[in-house]
Amino acid sequence: MIGDDSGSRFYWELIDPGHAEHASLCHCDFEGAGVMMTYMSCDPAEAADNLRRIRDIYHRVETDGVTESELQQAKNKVRSRVVISSERPRGRLFSVGADWLGRREYNSMQKDLDDVSAITLEDLRAVAKKYPLTRCTTLAVGPLSKVASPVA
Repeated sequence: MIGDDSGSRFYWELIDPGHAEHASLCHCDFEGAGVMMTYMSCDPAEAADNLRRIRDIYHRVETDGVTESELQQAKNKVRSRVVISSERPRGRLFSVGADWLGRREYNSMQKDLDDVSAITLEDLRAVAKKYPLTRCTTLAVGPLSKVASPVA
């Protein structure tokens, strides 16, 4: 909904209009810890404006949430990815192995699909409240000598 490489808010507000070459939001989960990471590549002259755009997207998600339409589109996309990745042994076994290593449980593909289907707008609001995306650190790599993190 927010940072996928197609059909997300990042895509429509940063990529499609040509403000950035790439922008994504992803997570790295670890046992007892994790991080949400935003990645963007753009022309240096666009960096400050794009950081403000990202901050504004995150602020709107935290204050207004996402729409039911966005949630349904995301559920369809994730369910499709679950099914397609499970068509190959490597994809399915990677999922089974990750579930076992992380939680010591086996989840069938159907359970994975049901779990995605059960996500509600209220679930998303609770996560956004507990883990606000606007509370962040900015790191820049490139030719600019200074890039200020946008203030909310």
